[in-house]
Amino acid sequence: MTPINKITAFECNRRIFVLNQFINTYLRYLDGRRSRGAFEELEEDEMAQIARTQINKTSKEVSSIISASGQTPRLCWSPPPNVGGGTHQINVTYNIFKLSRYMISTRSVIDIIESSVGIYESERKNAWIRTFNPLFWIFRLIQIIASYPFRFIEHIGLPGHKFEASIIGKIFKGIVEMFTGLLVIYTFLDTTGILEHVKNYLKSNQ
Repeated sequence: MTPINKITAFECNRRIFVLNQFINTYLRYLDGRRSRGAFEELEEDEMAQIARTQINKTSKEVSSIISASGQTPRLCWSPPPNVGGGTHQINVTYNIFKLSRYMISTRSVIDIIESSVGIYESERKNAWIRTFNPLFWIFRLIQIIASYPFRFIEHIGLPGHKFEASIIGKIFKGIVEMFTGLLVIYTFLDTTGILEHVKNYLKSNQ
């Protein structure tokens, strides 16, 4: 997912909406749980079951949105001393219905998401500046063109994202971005007539 410092204001607002909606859905799920006894499993009413389905459908996107903000959707978890074992990274959005198993409070999930919402809200001003900056869209176009070969690799069933993250992939992408950028600059200078003026100036000074 595109990092927070490279998104438009519209995408920034969309991500804030998705995160807030996830929190509200999770709270509805918690309100719809009931326990018959201290040692019995929690029962879910119809409202909780609907909320659970919505959470399962959006948990992956929410996790990616949190990561793109610079936050982590993971918490360090260690088993009890009497059990033993190493520390694990628990993704709270993927394991949101298993938090009691890891003795993680439901508030921890909300804290992580709210923190991410705050980061996106503080980025709104910069996002609006980027949205109306022509250079931002030029660089976005260059990045899309440079990433197209990797998207094509994924389209035919190969792990394009792994190729893109490799050293060779990064070098290839950098070369494509450089040549595409030069082509864009050349096209701009040519269509605006600046290039012709430069050529005439150089000829007159020979």
